Amino acid sequence: MFDYVGYCTIRDEVIVGEKSGCPHYKPVDKRQLVELLRERGWIYCVTCKKPIYSEEELDEYLEKYRVNIDFFNDTVAAEESPAAD
Repeated sequence: MFDYVGYCTIRDEVIVGEKSGCPHYKPVDKRQLVELLRERGWIYCVTCKKPIYSEEELDEYLEKYRVNIDFFNDTVAAEESPAAD
């Protein structure tokens, strides 16, 4: 939901904002994204919060947005989110 919040797996710590970034951060390259797209069938655009399903779409997104290999998935968010019946 918030693209400025991350998680450093090495330090086991939530990272907020650019200034307190994880010193172990490595940018993701396009090759890694394409491999994951082929394996999983989709990857996630952190900026616009939409799935990407093809390499053609990926090229368009990489020019403008932040795309990540993985994102935090809250398994109970749907249960806690307000909704209408």
